[in-house]
Amino acid sequence: VDGEDKTPARYPANQNKIMGIQARREPAFARLQYANASGHVVVVPVKNTSGLSTALALPPTTGSETGVVGLILPRGTANLSFDGQMVKIRELDVYAW
Repeated sequence: VDGEDKTPARYPANQNKIMGIQARREPAFARLQYANASGHVVVVPVKNTSGLSTALALPPTTGSETGVVGLILPRGTANLSFDGQMVKIRELDVYAW
């Protein structure tokens, strides 16, 4: 692969919302960091100001451990909100392709 690795754009969560994501013209890969101390998989509905509506199944984490899941953000994705009461969303890293 030619080129150099770029640092991802980091978006910290505030009350299970991630604001200020720069909408892109193409899909983008992202890594979501979360904590799930419930002891079981929690399905978290995800909404977005550009019309995205989906859900993520987030496996449990132990203690202060951070879980990480990868996802593809559709083109035009902007602010995200996560409706999981038992899950704490920590950060979203968005990578340029």
